[in-house]
Amino acid sequence: DNLWTIVSTPLPRPMSFINATTSGQSFIIAGYDDADGQRNSNTFIISMDKLLVTDQQHSLTSSTSGEDDNKWSELRPSPYWDTTAIPNTSPPLMIGGHDDQRKVHDDISVYDDITNTWRTVSTIPNSCCLATVTTINNTILIAGGVTDPRNMETANTTSLTSVVIGQVVLLEQE
Repeated sequence: DNLWTIVSTPLPRPMSFINATTSGQSFIIAGYDDADGQRNSNTFIISMDKLLVTDQQHSLTSSTSGEDDNKWSELRPSPYWDTTAIPNTSPPLMIGGHDDQRKVHDDISVYDDITNTWRTVSTIPNSCCLATVTTINNTILIAGGVTDPRNMETANTTSLTSVVIGQVVLLEQE
């Protein structure tokens, strides 16, 4: 028995090395490499109810569905390239990344869907990009990452950083 469900939702455009997360009932892509291998910070969102339409459900509803079903919405690009999306946070949070001058940042940014903007709500102890992040018991755990995206020898190989999500919320109102 196959426990996997095939969905019929194409990505918004060809992409690889995708930085993605969930937030509430949405799936968010916040940065990726395009078909030419160029990194970018374009950000897309799709609601889970549109994303989880199976092939069978799609064929049953395709005659009555509008053309906009299963469409991605484009959000304001994330603040930096090679950020790390923090999973299962609402609103969406991003950690670190680098700007167009390759300067690596220590920001924790939150997306505001009313103003379609990202804003810094806190910082992490060390600047990094390309890190791995998870959440456990309201704590963000950050592993790895690099301080120079052009040099993998700058990888953080010795420590695990943690940030309590509640502290981020307290810093939202500046």
